[in-house]
Amino acid sequence: MGPLILWRISDGRRGHDAQSLGLTQALGRLTPCQTFDIAALPWPQALAGWVRGIFPVADELPNPHLIVGAGHGTHGAMLAARRARGGKTVVLMRPTLPASCFDFCIIPEHDPAPAFGHILRSCGPLNSVTPGTERDPARGLILMGGPSRHFHWHMEALLLHIETLIRTPGVTWTLTDSPRTPATDSARLSRMSGVSFVACQSAGKNWLADQIPRAGMVWVTADSMSMIFEALSAGAAVGVLDLPPRGKDRITVAVSDLVARGMVTSFAAWQPGQRLVVRQPALQEADRCAALILQHLTAAGA
Repeated sequence: MGPLILWRISDGRRGHDAQSLGLTQALGRLTPCQTFDIAALPWPQALAGWVRGIFPVADELPNPHLIVGAGHGTHGAMLAARRARGGKTVVLMRPTLPASCFDFCIIPEHDPAPAFGHILRSCGPLNSVTPGTERDPARGLILMGGPSRHFHWHMEALLLHIETLIRTPGVTWTLTDSPRTPATDSARLSRMSGVSFVACQSAGKNWLADQIPRAGMVWVTADSMSMIFEALSAGAAVGVLDLPPRGKDRITVAVSDLVARGMVTSFAAWQPGQRLVVRQPALQEADRCAALILQHLTAAGA
């Protein structure tokens, strides 16, 4: 049998691409794969292709064994591709459509999921970060999110937290914002002394994925679940910059659960000047889920 043919359907969103790339790269570490990236079709075009049993944007590609996608905007294209060319669909995150529409659903533990079908539960969203081999305990990274529907954004308190963090002896700090960080707050972060600021808009596409595995300590604002799990996947010591929750929901509960399980340290529980404890082993959820999918394919004779 030749390499596993993977079609990765992308809606172009960074967070969704990080999940689907994480899975396809993990599959490639476990078995020979050939991956083709395909832009998601608009829903009307995807529906028309599904009805007619065609998927012309991939006419020149070999038939897929797996069709992988993350984000609601990829669902129509995934189903149209499977009907036209075969293969198994793997959707990441809880889909908008019934889970039974897909062959595999990889759903984070903090999201509700149906109790039927090939549902794989992951500890957080998948990502493409792998355990760091050049991790430096003297390098610290601070990752800022922004206003969200889950947490109140209190910049004044966060600035005070950051000022306390960067006084940790023997640590060189890098600070970065995100697309959700208000422009006025990014400007204030850029003027802070004692820390090197890198604006996300000027950083390269892979800058963050390159930096996280090199850092010994990573602090992330509580609203940024994806970056928290990227740091855990790198094997870094992870701290969470506390934000007041707007209420009790799946995200705020998930962050509290990570603290309770000792996987991350909240700023409130941290002692100034103290080094964070590294969680061992690093999360390798993409590899674990990839191995489970390969087991299913092998059992089914795919």
